[in-house]
Amino acid sequence: MMDGDGTVQQKAAVMLRRSTEYLEKYKRWVSDRKNYAKVKQLEDVARMVTLLLPASYAGSGEVNIFSESAFALVNTLGLLNDQIYSDSQKGAQAHLLRKVPAEKTRWALTVVGSLAVVGEMCGARWGGEKGQWKMIAAIELIRGILRLRILMQSQWRTLENGGVTQSMVSPASHAQAAGAPSHGTEWWRGSRGTMLPLPPRLASGSFESVRPPNAPSGDHHIAGELLNIARPIVFVCLRLMFGRKSWLPLLATVATAAASDRMSAHAHGTCEEACRRRGLHGANARIPPAVSQEILRRRLTLLLLFLREPLFSMFTRRAFESVYYGFSYIPLVRSLVRYIIDMVYYLQRHYFYSSGS
Repeated sequence: MMDGDGTVQQKAAVMLRRSTEYLEKYKRWVSDRKNYAKVKQLEDVARMVTLLLPASYAGSGEVNIFSESAFALVNTLGLLNDQIYSDSQKGAQAHLLRKVPAEKTRWALTVVGSLAVVGEMCGARWGGEKGQWKMIAAIELIRGILRLRILMQSQWRTLENGGVTQSMVSPASHAQAAGAPSHGTEWWRGSRGTMLPLPPRLASGSFESVRPPNAPSGDHHIAGELLNIARPIVFVCLRLMFGRKSWLPLLATVATAAASDRMSAHAHGTCEEACRRRGLHGANARIPPAVSQEILRRRLTLLLLFLREPLFSMFTRRAFESVYYGFSYIPLVRSLVRYIIDMVYYLQRHYFYSSGS
């Protein structure tokens, strides 16, 4: 018996070692720029193939789960390939790249988001509507915890794009692209185009610790970010408790979003006023464009509430059907409009396709 167990353990160790070797070889292969380009092309082809897989827009079942799982798998592999290539380039271009705060947590959040729809479909398939919303609540809670961790590790800066992975480049790359000197020194472009050298302690990898004077901060800013993280969790928890016919989840979501927006607006106004008192002018005295765009994105996501029950059944569905009947006398256009509306209904049935979180 012991010999048999020892043989099994030896085989498992050999398989693990070979798998590790293959993984390292794959990483080295993907790290090459030409190979990475080939991989991205293969990913695009794979995504197109998943679109050709059979799918049922009438309801969710094994067919939809298989189709969406294939698409999510391709996207997840794409994220992993991006991470491998990004890590390989950091050593070669350390002077152009800076460390992303909570980078691993951002990647985890991105992967969870790519697999969320599959998890939702599995919950609906084997647990019905109740199982679907329990799965949604669990996923949103996990995403909320990851976002809170990112927020804390990034020194409570504005959580852009929901905290998912995004490329971040240091000012050195912009300066060199603009023709600034690059003799081992990093440069910062002033408001009037003046190039100023950065002290060594602020250069390269440590730059993420520097907070620009026009970056929002303070208790109101933190409260606004926390409310924004809590918004989707509030909706799914109330939806799970009170059901699809209750207006309370929608009203609570709007109230949470409005409170978050108000807190952020107060923090932004305070920040801009402080910048003007310090003698800053122009763009340096205004909130960064990326932050303003993020606030606009959050406001626009509230339009997705029109795809939530009971507002969808009472208003949005009737509006779509009215549009269809308006084109019902034009054969070709009627078919196209019907297809578009059916696709919208399909997306509406799955929370994570229209969550906006």
